[in-house]
Amino acid sequence: MIYKLSKKISNLDYFVVFLPIVLLSPVLYTLSSIGFFLGISISKFHFIFGVCSAYFLVGKFYGGKWKELLLSFIVLMFLLVVRYIVGNEMFDIFYDSRNYHFKGIYTLAKGWNPVYNWDQCAAIPDLLCDKDHPHRSYLRHYAKSNWIVASTMYILLPKTTIASFVNMFSVIVSGFFSFAFFRTFLKNTLVTSLLLSCLWMLNPTSILQFFSGYLDGPHVACLTAVFSSSLLYY
Repeated sequence: MIYKLSKKISNLDYFVVFLPIVLLSPVLYTLSSIGFFLGISISKFHFIFGVCSAYFLVGKFYGGKWKELLLSFIVLMFLLVVRYIVGNEMFDIFYDSRNYHFKGIYTLAKGWNPVYNWDQCAAIPDLLCDKDHPHRSYLRHYAKSNWIVASTMYILLPKTTIASFVNMFSVIVSGFFSFAFFRTFLKNTLVTSLLLSCLWMLNPTSILQFFSGYLDGPHVACLTAVFSSSLLYY
């Protein structure tokens, strides 16, 4: 029975399993950004629609891979649940996280539209929008992709630590991508592929920032995995 199960797992198309999870963050960011220009603020439907869109896109290009897509969805839900449970036990003490990352996410989740509604933002008390806030300038000039993606999750799971899910997401995606590359294209064994992908994603900087609002290390790890694998493949 174990042998049959291992054969089924080995025969899966891992790129199809991991691709919807890889696409989720850019899909959420793109949909939310388009919504801002159309006057639509972040809502509870953004994350749900983003998940459906990511899986629809992959299903459209990889028809007949329903087993992989189902496994991918189960993995995504598992990661969300585990991250939410673990997040309740964590307290982020990093300066950047507590002073503007989390507040920026909260402001977006409360309905702020950064394209049109600067005055609306100012009506939300004790946040970065306050003209006397020492970090108000961050809200205007700081790149908001991380905040936007995190706010779509925060509005469903109202814990500020959910923001660091985006960091964990980046680390995991780098592991997924490298695992799929090692397994599918380099034809390594399942165990070898797992070990190599773990070495790839668990660098010291990513581990340090794993449960924080910092995004430099995890994002770089993800981009490095995607870029390096692409160079090797092509």
